[in-house]
Amino acid sequence: KIIAKAEELALTGGNVLDRHFTLSEKIVIYYRERETSPEAMEKAVQACREQVAMAPEAAKAFLKEYPWQALPAHAGYRQLRIILEKQGKYDEAFGLAESFTFIAPPYWQWTAEELEQKSPFEKERHRIFLKDNPEFQKLLKDLIAISQKIGDTEKEAFYSTALTRFP
Repeated sequence: KIIAKAEELALTGGNVLDRHFTLSEKIVIYYRERETSPEAMEKAVQACREQVAMAPEAAKAFLKEYPWQALPAHAGYRQLRIILEKQGKYDEAFGLAESFTFIAPPYWQWTAEELEQKSPFEKERHRIFLKDNPEFQKLLKDLIAISQKIGDTEKEAFYSTALTRFP
């Protein structure tokens, strides 16, 4: 009942961040109950998928409201990736993880040579992004680990190189 009321309030308010964080709580609650409630795992996965689907919109809203803060951890992504890996669905887990690299600003991909061509403002944004985004570093580590599991050495090398750019 509490989850249903929270969802109702988040939906009627129209704030994408309220909906996003309500889904985070729903994921935690249902995943915790997966062993004792037959429908809990399905509801957790559904909430994860809903939150993942709205991630670009939520990221945009978050960065608009908090322009100098790093994006917070994404419960739906992390939990769904874990579930998919436990189910042996490595290709789907990799696709999910990789989709989150497209939400992030491109700073993490810039090589030293590309960085030299950027304005002082862009260089500062690059520095802040690398310094203040431990969750993105975890994402890169996830991509490396899944790449190893599916045997994609090219992707593993790409994401390993990107990870070396972080302090």
